[in-house]
Amino acid sequence: MIKLTKIANPIFAITLLVSSCHTKPEDIKLNDLKSVCEYVEAMEQVIDADIKLMKERDISMLSDDERAYRKDIRKKLMEIAKAAEKKYSIAEVNECENFESFKEKFKQYEGKNRW
Repeated sequence: MIKLTKIANPIFAITLLVSSCHTKPEDIKLNDLKSVCEYVEAMEQVIDADIKLMKERDISMLSDDERAYRKDIRKKLMEIAKAAEKKYSIAEVNECENFESFKEKFKQYEGKNRW
């Protein structure tokens, strides 16, 4: 029984880690974000999804479903950003390891008039 537990625990932990990395942007729940860096990661994940969609298609070629998806993830981005703004200072956000990556993507995202 102890051997089974020693094997099962790492497999369970890896499964949780992998599944948490593949959360769809529209499925991100604010209650699941526990740290300032998790908020930054969530915002980056949302921006990545929209950038990916827009690299694959011109905005005029999007289907109604794709347009609705874009609207949903942009709404999710604003929801996450507003919640982070209420909880954390800019200084705290700047301390996150992936903040620079997020900032560059956001400039690209915003600069291409994606809103």
